[in-house]
Amino acid sequence: MSRNGLYVIKRDGCQEPFSIAKLRSSLTRVMRVSECDPKLAEPLAKAVLSHLDDWQEPQPPATDYVFRCAKAVLEQTGLEDAAREFARQRRIRDERRKAVRIVDRDTPAKRFAAWRKSEVVRSLKEEYGIGHAAARFLAGRTEEQIFALNYKLVSRTLVSELLRNELHAWGLSDERLTTPNRTESVG
Repeated sequence: MSRNGLYVIKRDGCQEPFSIAKLRSSLTRVMRVSECDPKLAEPLAKAVLSHLDDWQEPQPPATDYVFRCAKAVLEQTGLEDAAREFARQRRIRDERRKAVRIVDRDTPAKRFAAWRKSEVVRSLKEEYGIGHAAARFLAGRTEEQIFALNYKLVSRTLVSELLRNELHAWGLSDERLTTPNRTESVG
């Protein structure tokens, strides 16, 4: 599969273009935490991409496979501390996602919705007309803010407000985007 057509399957089953920039960013962060040279992130990400370019299966690789490839590259290049940190950061993100529940005043207490970044992406794309890459970026920033709150229950209204603020901060807000009833399905 060529670099131009490389897709990955996310955990929720959706497909999206593989982003070497996203992998490079993750590796750079891990390298810094592990006190390794962050400049190594670029060639390591390219090594993973090179491997993925040879993918021959009918279905694109899953993000879990990409994670395992990146972790293996770290281990095989003698960066075991960075590989452990890479796995640790992923585990923490997964735990945070599982811990956060979305509530609204119309939801019975036993039926809180699980946090789903993919739902935020979908909402930004469908309701706001934001492109996929920008929607993933904005949803990621919103997710980081929610995790920083360290709340277990987050209101749908708070998620909507954080999204409106992100849209505004990136110059994507106008009357159409900031209408309160446009974010009903977020979270």
